[in-house]
Amino acid sequence: MRITFEVPVSSPTRKKESFLESVSDKFPKMVLWFLTVFEMEGLDFRGTSLNRARKVVKELCYPAGERDSKYDCKGAVRFPHSHYYDTAITEAIQKWNSFLSWREKSGTGKRVPEIRAYAPVLDALMFELDLENGWITLKTGRGEKNVHVPITVPNKSHYEDLNEEKISSIRLKKKDDRFVFLLAQKSFSPKKPSPNELGEGPVIGIDLGERNLASLVAVRLGSQRPEIVNVKFFGGKEAKKLEHREQHVRKRLQERGKSGEVPGRGRKANDKKKDTCEEEGRKANDNKKDTM
Repeated sequence: MRITFEVPVSSPTRKKESFLESVSDKFPKMVLWFLTVFEMEGLDFRGTSLNRARKVVKELCYPAGERDSKYDCKGAVRFPHSHYYDTAITEAIQKWNSFLSWREKSGTGKRVPEIRAYAPVLDALMFELDLENGWITLKTGRGEKNVHVPITVPNKSHYEDLNEEKISSIRLKKKDDRFVFLLAQKSFSPKKPSPNELGEGPVIGIDLGERNLASLVAVRLGSQRPEIVNVKFFGGKEAKKLEHREQHVRKRLQERGKSGEVPGRGRKANDKKKDTCEEEGRKANDNKKDTM
């Protein structure tokens, strides 16, 4: 899980702002260039691992050393650091996969997705953080000076959890004619208890699903392999009725060409569905005696 912190750039010089503008303008062009190549080559990375897809794209578009490539991304767009191409490749692959799925469902004739703006992504090798003194250093290529960008960490309570050692990547985004950095921080994941810590008895898990169902699973962890003791489902009929009623109203309005008039879910309906789901969860919890 990741938490994102927004940190504004503070009073940059013209030269530094020009550098940020250049990177911000070039990155979406690079992503769109890759997408265009994917379309021309008829590529489809769905069902392929990201690492494998990246290897295919690099062999096709990224000349390196003695290796030639059919296309040259370096000649298309020039970046101050080679890792901009790496992150652009990753973003383009993910965007292309989503676009292909959407194109199949919608039946659109679009060949490539529209890219008007795309926040540049910088991995851990492309920047250094100094939150105490208020700097983000953007690394450049060989023989070029790194760019030290002044930042201001907001004086808000939730920023107390900001830890520069846990920042895995950052994005550069323009917001209200000002640049901000979005810092992606890995959040703490609690340690899962071991079977010995849990004991020999069954472990009860209750989950409220997206379809308004409460499911109960009892698992015995005392053996080498977890053993499922019991599984039960509890249906929320009343919540389902509300869901079907909403879907019926929305469908009728859309068929009449009035999709803009589709009402949002009322608070009363939302609360009723939430209460019903919680009630089903309590029933499942009370039922655990039978499971034991």
